[in-house]
Amino acid sequence: MKKIIYEIFFFHMPADSFINMISEVMAGKVQLQAKQGKEPVHISFVDSTYSIHRAHGRVLFINGECAVRNPQLMDYSILLTRSSSPRHYRTGLSVFAFDQDRFMAEREKYKQTAKTKFCSFISSHPVPHRNRFVSQLMARKRVDCVGYCLNNTEQNLGAGLGATEKIEFMSRYKFNVCFEHTSYPGYITEKICNALHAATVPIYFGAADIAADINPSAFIDVSSFPSNQAAIDYIIELDQNPKLYESYLHADPFTPDSLFLHDSVTNIEKFYTSVIEEVADLSPTAPPFGTRLYRHCYALISFLHLLVTHHHVDGLPLHQLLLDWRSWLRAPLTVVEKLWHLRNRKKHYAMKF
Repeated sequence: MKKIIYEIFFFHMPADSFINMISEVMAGKVQLQAKQGKEPVHISFVDSTYSIHRAHGRVLFINGECAVRNPQLMDYSILLTRSSSPRHYRTGLSVFAFDQDRFMAEREKYKQTAKTKFCSFISSHPVPHRNRFVSQLMARKRVDCVGYCLNNTEQNLGAGLGATEKIEFMSRYKFNVCFEHTSYPGYITEKICNALHAATVPIYFGAADIAADINPSAFIDVSSFPSNQAAIDYIIELDQNPKLYESYLHADPFTPDSLFLHDSVTNIEKFYTSVIEEVADLSPTAPPFGTRLYRHCYALISFLHLLVTHHHVDGLPLHQLLLDWRSWLRAPLTVVEKLWHLRNRKKHYAMKF
């Protein structure tokens, strides 16, 4: 049986659950063994560029946020974003919980729920373009904001709210604002899926290629309008036109080739299998010196950039980070202040200098 020596440098997600899944997938095919002493490392599992500099051998990068794949940083990747590389697997956040039959049955049930209210918005994290749109929509008609952001009710459902409770709450509204925090090809989170599940019409902004996965007749894509105000004018018109509104409500939510219909744990297992078996057949030698140096430099610059700007920028080319001159003009003082603050709080980071 082939033997895989592995290291795990996970910053965000629980490493044990991932390795347990990998072990189940590869049972009887390869033997997974944690690094011991100075044994050669064949593959390193990472989910953050801050830990890539510590990785030996080949890198499998896994991230559930909008992480851009940089070929110089990793050998394989499992991300939410789209890529044409055969060494990249695009998955969805809902793949481990999505049950198509249950989704469609409950969607039909929620269609019968009386839509007595106009629009809901549930968000715990302030994002300028999202908050701006909701504020502009509220200037025309009331939007019930029940998260931490823009809360205008006595409820606060932004923290600890399970998907079932959230969907049931949204089902009483005609619309739901479900903007992504950023726009990138293929990056579609559970936000619009929850709205579709609740049989409320999603008001969406995010992936420009979302029509490849979600039926354009089932949601309102704000990016397709010349301005926020034009989109809001259409939403108000739709609210006052029962026949047009019903056409959105009864449209099929997914396209025939949608990721959410064809992504599955089985497909992810196949990708894991191909990666690990390929690595098992390769030499266990460390990456070239140039690759290791690039990873070290990128991890350092990316970490400092996060401290200065508060933005996670996995995978962007190194020169783009360095050319962000506005950040680096104030970088020295800001970095010192933040490092001192983190030292006082004794907060653990995966990266050590």
